[in-house]
Amino acid sequence: MMLKSKVALCLIILLFSCKDDEGLGECALIDCAAQTFALEYIDVDGNNLIANNYYSLENITITKDGEQLNFGQQQGDEVVYFFVAGTNGSNTYNIKLNDTETDELILDLSRIKSDLECCGPYFTVNSSTYNDETIEIAEGQNSFIEKITIVKP
Repeated sequence: MMLKSKVALCLIILLFSCKDDEGLGECALIDCAAQTFALEYIDVDGNNLIANNYYSLENITITKDGEQLNFGQQQGDEVVYFFVAGTNGSNTYNIKLNDTETDELILDLSRIKSDLECCGPYFTVNSSTYNDETIEIAEGQNSFIEKITIVKP
């Protein structure tokens, strides 16, 4: 009987003395989906300017405060993907389409609070402008991808 109580005491001590030294608590079990935007460039006739090679995905970069945000384009993609990065309020993104053409996207963001802060931050877009023109943002098929269609003259 004495042995059982000593084993039980050791197990209790081990259980309560363990701590999450590596930060692997609840967040380690969660796969996060980054909030993503897709920029689609079309001409006035509705032709996709990436699909018809007017713009090349390899040459397009999106930056905010000097940090590149677009990522892993696949052959055949007809939109430019980038992760949302920013803070509450106005956030300016520079979109270099080629060596001579750089556009400006401004998003007014509000951070969404969540119960578990493992992922994110995630934002609500209050307003958006592209080259000083107000634009609409459509939610894509995936709730973490929002699509902006830009009509170029």
